[in-house]
Amino acid sequence: MPFLTLADYKAAIKDHTLAQVIENDQVTRNTAELNAQSQMESYLAARYDTAAVFAATGTDRNPAVVMYLVDMVLYHLHARISPDMVPALRKERYDLAIRWLEMVNKQQINPNLPFPDPEDGDTKEEVRYGSNPKRSHHF
Repeated sequence: MPFLTLADYKAAIKDHTLAQVIENDQVTRNTAELNAQSQMESYLAARYDTAAVFAATGTDRNPAVVMYLVDMVLYHLHARISPDMVPALRKERYDLAIRWLEMVNKQQINPNLPFPDPEDGDTKEEVRYGSNPKRSHHF
């Protein structure tokens, strides 16, 4: 079952415009969704359980993930038509989505997403190392 629904697009694009962009071919939309989802997973997989994130349905889905995924899908759909003529709004929203994903990946933003189950053994533990600055005492 796909993560996004047609209703998710209503806040970002009009129905008739979306139909024109995908040329009334739902396979094209589904392919773009899977490509964008895979791209988003590559950023989120370092810290979060992406299987659980994208298995959620309805109101259990994270609204930010839905919004940014829609923006990424629409960018990919427009780029499919004419890569050099992607609307500025789509480019800006795509860049914003990528910046958000990079900030999540760098742990500058912490969205409410499920972490991997530590019992699975696939968790990645972060190790920090270093020391305090060297001191020199001269009397």
